[in-house]
Amino acid sequence: MTLFQICRNLLLICNILLNSKELEWGVLEAIRSVCTPEIVVLTQASYVMLWLSGLPALVNLPQ
Repeated sequence: MTLFQICRNLLLICNILLNSKELEWGVLEAIRSVCTPEIVVLTQASYVMLWLSGLPALVNLPQ
């Protein structure tokens, strides 16, 4: 499992928790204001790294 997949799954879990409304207001607010923004940034960064690692390497550098 890649870091991108873990972050994506964490975002999904956060959204499920926020939509369930079964937790206390303070917990929901912490998920919404602290956890979710940090996970979004990590997801974006890990996607860029995943994308970059899939690019073909140049065998011969242009002169």
